[in-house]
Amino acid sequence: LALSIFFVGIGAFSYVALSQSKPGLRQQIKPIIKEALTPKIKWKHYDNPRNGYTIAYPDGWKIEQWDIRDAAKLNSMPEGHIWQQTKFFSPDGKRFEVIVWENSPATPVHTWLSWYRFDDINLKYMDETPAATLAGQPTFSTLQPVTSRKKPLEYYFLNSNGRVYELVFERPDATAGPSGQLILPTNDIVDCVRKSFVVRPPQAQ
Repeated sequence: LALSIFFVGIGAFSYVALSQSKPGLRQQIKPIIKEALTPKIKWKHYDNPRNGYTIAYPDGWKIEQWDIRDAAKLNSMPEGHIWQQTKFFSPDGKRFEVIVWENSPATPVHTWLSWYRFDDINLKYMDETPAATLAGQPTFSTLQPVTSRKKPLEYYFLNSNGRVYELVFERPDATAGPSGQLILPTNDIVDCVRKSFVVRPPQAQ
């Protein structure tokens, strides 16, 4: 965990510079899942073959990204450490991000989270079996009401290709239900981004 924090710290210093010098890996490509995208918004696609994923984002959003291979010149990682992170920001403060973690032993997600994300993911808010779908595969999801960002976060965790792909959305629009549980309203951007997410084997190191 301490090493994870070290690498995240490296990324904090490096991703801004990387986002300026490398504004994206083929950010504009032909849409992969056209039916996922709402016609109300003009969309672009961010493609990252190095880490094996593609995702849609609304036109006009800012992108910040970093990769540990650029930040620290590392080509191998122990399980539970971050390979790459991409953040997407709207002009009015909306935000989502993709984080790619090492998981070459293919440790089951629920176990992996209990080992490496116990400090910020409360497993009592997550089912013990996948309850969602991401990239056409069973995926663990959770809405965390108490977070370091002082707002609810909606998470998706996909175990694929020796990686854990984490997709996280800030959800300040969540409201308390009659029993105190959080209720998420329909959100076109969240739904379209999630449905556009595609994974494939990462490029060789």
